[in-house]
Amino acid sequence: MNILVIQACRKRTLKDWAAQGKLILKKKALPKETPLVNVIAMQELATREALSYLG
Repeated sequence: MNILVIQACRKRTLKDWAAQGKLILKKKALPKETPLVNVIAMQELATREALSYLG
């Protein structure tokens, strides 16, 4: 299992990854809210990709 430690990443790196589609971010309700990574959606996407690869 791959574990991504986000606390050690710079904010710019996370923004770049989100722009590249490597991270799925939850939409913020308020402008000053902390962006949250939608790990459940990323896991589902990885599962679908693995199943399609395996057949």
